[in-house]
Amino acid sequence: MARNIVSVEGYVIKVNKFREADAILSVLTSDGMRSFIARGANKLTSKNRQATLVLNKVLLDVDITSSLHSINGVKTIEDNTLLYEDFISSACVQVAQEVISIFFEEEEQSEYEVNKIPYDYFAAMIKGLKEKFDPLTLLFIFMCQVSIYLGVGLNIDNCVMCGNKKDIVALSYLSGG
Repeated sequence: MARNIVSVEGYVIKVNKFREADAILSVLTSDGMRSFIARGANKLTSKNRQATLVLNKVLLDVDITSSLHSINGVKTIEDNTLLYEDFISSACVQVAQEVISIFFEEEEQSEYEVNKIPYDYFAAMIKGLKEKFDPLTLLFIFMCQVSIYLGVGLNIDNCVMCGNKKDIVALSYLSGG
């Protein structure tokens, strides 16, 4: 049987140990969440080991011949492991990873129109963290954008009390807008 190899680019969001030396990777791509098996990735000498570094942006060569899409090669495009050095940055990006893992699972993709949106926001958050922007602000922006995408958002175009579109100066939780 001929092998069918495709290249997939994305951020490693989650790594689960599989069998003795293998790992299942959850990768956020511009097309949504995808899962791949990295054979031997838990061995220290494995060529697929760098694919298991969570947060890194990688280019994977994937064999899609079988139902278990197996990684044949990996290249790190962007090493983001330095984000773990700052506790606040690390915590914020882990919250974003968990949100992506919960709301944009591979099986759930049919519910959402375009899964490119979380990819773009996650990439922007990583870029902002690397450029030393405030981690909590970046997480807040990420959460707001993903919330809007999921159908929960704020109406800030007009006053929710009177409908006025001019001179809006604040949001009031107690007043409902």
